[in-house]
Amino acid sequence: MNCQETRNLFEDALDRRLKGGVKRKFDLHLTRCPFCRSLYAAEEAEHVRWFRALNGEGRGRKLPPGFADRLAAAVSRQSAARRVFADWLRLPRWAGIAAVLALMFAAFATIAWRIENGELRMENDGDNSGIANGDSGIEK
Repeated sequence: MNCQETRNLFEDALDRRLKGGVKRKFDLHLTRCPFCRSLYAAEEAEHVRWFRALNGEGRGRKLPPGFADRLAAAVSRQSAARRVFADWLRLPRWAGIAAVLALMFAAFATIAWRIENGELRMENDGDNSGIANGDSGIEK
């Protein structure tokens, strides 16, 4: 297991959801990699702080009623939105290229249609040249 795979499993490890061979590989990597071990220790400390805060422990502060439920719902919504975007990013390369080409074709077709219908025309008066809209008041 490499460092990136290990870091991707931090949340599952903190929630004690790793089982069997995955847990053994995760633990083995942490024993061999001091950098991942220190990152995991920091994540674990943060996890403990959040757990204590959500359970009203420490410093005598109480969280507002329903805060933990609202926080869990917000995290769930954000995770779902992230998954949708991540799934979209996993499209095959050919699909991305096809989408870009389709957008380019649509733009060129729109420009050609506007030129053909007189909505867009090229003018050159010697000093200035450019594209003018049909409704700009420039005489033909």
